[in-house]
Amino acid sequence: MSLDPQLWTNIGCGLAVFLSAAGSAIASASGAVYAMKGPNFKSFIPIVQAGVLAIYGLIIGYMLAMSAANADMTPVEGYKNFGAGLVVGGACIASGWGMSIFVNSMNNGDCEVTSTSVPEGATNETSPLLGSTSGVVGLYSKPQFIKMVLSMIYLEAIGLYGLIIALFLTYNPK
Repeated sequence: MSLDPQLWTNIGCGLAVFLSAAGSAIASASGAVYAMKGPNFKSFIPIVQAGVLAIYGLIIGYMLAMSAANADMTPVEGYKNFGAGLVVGGACIASGWGMSIFVNSMNNGDCEVTSTSVPEGATNETSPLLGSTSGVVGLYSKPQFIKMVLSMIYLEAIGLYGLIIALFLTYNPK
């Protein structure tokens, strides 16, 4: 006995939206703390990246909602649509959870820069010839900020991989 394929599609639609929004909310909560501690508006980048996770779920949710109206849908198509919602939602919640753990580590000071001691007046190939005048040090300095953005991009890629697989699952060449 198979269930109605439209039911499986609608369950997949709900899972895509709910799970991706949950992953986005988890990461946004940690990103908001980071942003509130930050010295400028660039500190809001973790929140923006977390918000993209919810958009991935909305894309698949919309596609599934539009295909649910198809009266000629086979059970296999319904199962594929369910899987598409589950894969994008699961990938986005995993991505959001990873982002949250990473940003919480930054908020707790676990990612502080360890200073390398260079004698006064000595330079190496990584030290600037002129001192920094930005006044921003520690977690919000430019080198740390670049590392944070790159790390967040790779954490967000997990959700993007789920979106790609979900798009393959929902593709129907008819």
